[in-house]
Amino acid sequence: AVERLTRYFCEEGIDFILLKGIALYLTVYGNRPGRYMSDIDILVKESQLKKVRAGLSSLGYEIDIADNPGKWRLNILSAALKELTYEKKSEFGKVTLDMHWGITKGVKPASVRQDRLWDNRVFHSIGDISFPILSPENMLIHHCLHLSKNMVLKKGLLVWFCDIIDTLRFYEDIIGWDYILDFAANENIEDELYIILARIHTAGFVKLPDKVKYKIEPFCGKKILSAGILDYPDQDAEGRYYLGLITNIPGLPNKARFTLSIVFPCREELNRLYPQMRGKRPFLLYLHHWQRAIVKLFRVFKIIYVKE
Repeated sequence: AVERLTRYFCEEGIDFILLKGIALYLTVYGNRPGRYMSDIDILVKESQLKKVRAGLSSLGYEIDIADNPGKWRLNILSAALKELTYEKKSEFGKVTLDMHWGITKGVKPASVRQDRLWDNRVFHSIGDISFPILSPENMLIHHCLHLSKNMVLKKGLLVWFCDIIDTLRFYEDIIGWDYILDFAANENIEDELYIILARIHTAGFVKLPDKVKYKIEPFCGKKILSAGILDYPDQDAEGRYYLGLITNIPGLPNKARFTLSIVFPCREELNRLYPQMRGKRPFLLYLHHWQRAIVKLFRVFKIIYVKE
């Protein structure tokens, strides 16, 4: 699927970058089976979005309704998050593709500067195909931002933490730390980046240079890993994330509709959010969800109150 996609995009003059699991599979993990992947992630340019969507349609990819419930969500939430999920059915099963036209700043639903990602992309060749991927520095930054966001949303996976460790080890001799520190400062993502690097450093997984140790020192006491569970140490971060997300959604009716979708999700969404409670009666799922939703709303109002 990736090979065909790459050939097609190159033939059509579509710029793209392979992200996350597939990029790691081609580089860090040396094309070896073992790193589980549930989907293919690609980054495209927003200016080519219409062309990309037409191309994916011609290749047999369709909007994944399960991951994008309702047409309004495609037009509102996906626009705010700058991502959209497609799927394609084949003889080997379902292929899921996550299309991104921006990389969000971890706990802040705003995108990092795209020119830095595109100007520094590299190409990894296998046979006669050159696969475009992020530079080692941008790959590390992206993985940290992705993990930070999912820790805030209580969806952080240990495999993503291990990916960051393996990326650091693989690129240890060539990674440009001055670029990473400058990127973090200019994009205001130091918290998201340094919290994870501090945990990796204090656990002794990877040896970091002194200039990085100096930057992460204030974060070394923050705990993100307990009994195999990853959690963002700043409890107000979830409130800031949802407040920023709602702020980025255009129009008051759309904001209200999105808020209601959080409070009253469909049954399928409840099963996805709480797989450990799958099979329980619907009212029990809603009671559990409303308890969490109230906490989320309280954190949002707390952030608004503090701002005022």
